[in-house]
Amino acid sequence: MLFSGFVIAFGTRVGSISQSGKTILKTTTRCFSGGIKFNYDVTKLYDTNYLNIPKLPIPDVKDTVEAHLLSIRPLVSDEKFEKQKQLAKEFVEKDAPALQAELKELSPPSGYPYSYIEKFWDEMYRGGRWPLMIHTNPFYILNDESDPVEQEQTRRAAKFVNSSVRWWQKVTSGNLEADAQKDGSPLCMYQFGNVFGFGREPKTDIDAITYHPFTKHVVVICQNQYFKVPVIDDSGNAVLSVEALQKRLDEIKNVSQSNPIATRTNDVGLFTAGGRTEYAEARSEIISYDPKNAESYKAMDECLFVLILEDQDSSSILERSKTFLTGPDGSNRWFDKHQVIVNADGGLGINFEHSIQDGMTWNRWLQEVWHDMRGASSGFSPLPNSQADFGAIEPITWNLSETGLSNLETAARFAQDEINNLDMHVLEFKDFGRNLVKTWKMSPDAASQMAMQLAYYKLHGEPGATYEACAMKNFWHGRTETIRSCTIEAADMCKSFLNNDSDEIKKQKLLAAAATHIEVAKGAQTQSGKYRGVDRHLTALKNIAEMNGKDLGFFKSEGYTKSNTFVMSTSNVTTPFFDLFGFGAVVPHGYGFGYQTLPESLPFCITSFKSCPETGSKKMADAVEESLHEFKKLF
Repeated sequence: MLFSGFVIAFGTRVGSISQSGKTILKTTTRCFSGGIKFNYDVTKLYDTNYLNIPKLPIPDVKDTVEAHLLSIRPLVSDEKFEKQKQLAKEFVEKDAPALQAELKELSPPSGYPYSYIEKFWDEMYRGGRWPLMIHTNPFYILNDESDPVEQEQTRRAAKFVNSSVRWWQKVTSGNLEADAQKDGSPLCMYQFGNVFGFGREPKTDIDAITYHPFTKHVVVICQNQYFKVPVIDDSGNAVLSVEALQKRLDEIKNVSQSNPIATRTNDVGLFTAGGRTEYAEARSEIISYDPKNAESYKAMDECLFVLILEDQDSSSILERSKTFLTGPDGSNRWFDKHQVIVNADGGLGINFEHSIQDGMTWNRWLQEVWHDMRGASSGFSPLPNSQADFGAIEPITWNLSETGLSNLETAARFAQDEINNLDMHVLEFKDFGRNLVKTWKMSPDAASQMAMQLAYYKLHGEPGATYEACAMKNFWHGRTETIRSCTIEAADMCKSFLNNDSDEIKKQKLLAAAATHIEVAKGAQTQSGKYRGVDRHLTALKNIAEMNGKDLGFFKSEGYTKSNTFVMSTSNVTTPFFDLFGFGAVVPHGYGFGYQTLPESLPFCITSFKSCPETGSKKMADAVEESLHEFKKLF
């Protein structure tokens, strides 16, 4: 969803993680090849800058506005651009100085907010009243296992959960190495202290975040029934072994199948698929009706994460994508937590609650777990390995009033309507991948972005404002910034193809657009140069203006509005053990693109909404595929 200049951002550019560690600071020591050893207390990781990561600088207003104008230029006519330039000049000279001064006052040298955008960012995520399902939570699909025995549902689930919990022991014991940049300098690690054990609690105005890093259980949901499963023993040292956990999961499946219950009497997780205010009101009513319900919510809020055991196979990667983004009808889910979802055929995906973490953090978790499951080195230090058999499953139940049941029916209808409106298509482009693109002397990410630019232009007859997520872990609490992929050069490239210029002209335009894209990406990540990132700064200034009751023409202008309405929201999550990644479009008339640049393929998960007659995910996929083939013909 688009909110006050923000777009949901995954911030994953995994190529920036170094595989060579070295001593950077006096407080760090050389460790395994994947990172930098440092001393930390997990309960203080959010608030303590152990690695002396530089703070996100507040840019100069003039530099930000100039870069913003550059990004607006391909989206508006000459006449409208001249008007936008005048509005920008007036803004910089008249209104911006006071807003900038207040922004600096609201950004203390120490303490929260740790970056100038953080307070606004947190209020956007937690204050947004839209559903988490589709509109906030993304999904990953992990590769299948090559061994059929390891692909079996409860076996695979048990191994994944076991490795994940042992990884969490590594985090909470202070033994997680810091990620490193290519030059060996450390990246910000504050998000890692709350990967597991955090919960999102709905409120009528702004949601609360609860934090329980030393919780010892997960919750398993199977056929709309809930079970609390201890996975760490009372001492906090041993993790439930794979074999013991698999037995618990088999037991849960047997209990669920032998005692089926109606979805609408127990599956309160449906509320997590709906609007946040409605959910907050429904949750309050459920808790007030029966004190036992409060205990059930406590078990959910405090669990490390949720494991979903699906009772259906996935016939295709498209079906898996839908399963991991929403499920068939929004039931058998809990969108307020990270959800590990395992289909009956062993297909494994993750649906992420996104309010306090971004993609690079999740990728680090999964990198270590994926390798641990195979007994292979992840490049980081091994996971702790104390395992035992202990504990028993405990059903989690709910007692709903007639009002609660009525609210649940309403939530079920809402979730189904949302799912029915989702238009998803998967483009499994296998004709070539990044290996071939590199022979063109072109960035694979730039090639993918230009294919999306050309596809949008073909379908809609104009350039489209585009968001590409850029991780900002090089700054303390940096989170993400926007790579504005729709540039003047990208628009010129599209016109060249549509005008049927000569192949040589098309090629030169494409190369120029791709080269500019790299500069835009660098500018966003480093906050420098004429293509510097602008969205976080302008959003902060806009929020301050609104706080002071100022209705400024600059922020109401057509140019600003159009450039901030991201009809293409895109994110590249390229990891060798992922099949696909996806999320919902962020505006009603737009597209969501989760994509990868793999050695021999370029997969895209494309979403839009059926309620918009101008968009269509299959049409967009066909146009992207056609564009990629047109590119190939030029080299």
